[in-house]
Amino acid sequence: MDVFNTLMKADVILVLIVSIGLLIQKKNFKQIIVSVIKASVGYVIIVLGSDIALKTLSILSLVIRRSLHIFDILPSNETMISITGNYNGKNTLIIARFTKFKYIFINGYYILYMSGMLALLINDNPSNKLVVISGIYLGSIMSILPYMTSFFINKIANRDDIGLAHFGSLACLVGGVCANIFRNSKDKEETNIYER
Repeated sequence: MDVFNTLMKADVILVLIVSIGLLIQKKNFKQIIVSVIKASVGYVIIVLGSDIALKTLSILSLVIRRSLHIFDILPSNETMISITGNYNGKNTLIIARFTKFKYIFINGYYILYMSGMLALLINDNPSNKLVVISGIYLGSIMSILPYMTSFFINKIANRDDIGLAHFGSLACLVGGVCANIFRNSKDKEETNIYER
């Protein structure tokens, strides 16, 4: 039983997966050892970092709850987050398919973060209707924000199939508009961004 418990630890599983993958790729022994050490050290760094973040955020969470008097958060807020995220995903795909807003957020942590914030906002009255409306709102915002900055991203990247998926897109839009208004065309012509 101790062998089974040892093999079921995350770091051991990670080392086994890395080793098997490198053996399948027919890498030499030195490359396998170096990669296993890198994976192990990386895992340790992630675990230590998450432990530090957890301790810090638990203190911050307590401060925020006391300052905002949010003590009665329902234990089902995880359910509201998942339902909001689910409606957000469906709504985003529908918007991308049937409107000119063809952009989809791919960063899952933004979706989770904003779903959590919306769940916190509707915590006092978590009706099904509010959860669905929150998901639709989030899906709409997450389709419109990349579209708003797409003109400037297209100029920078010389592509029209990508956008800036960020909740700070409005600030980027304002910055782009200001840059167009106040730019100096002479400086633009003489500037070479690749010069050191």
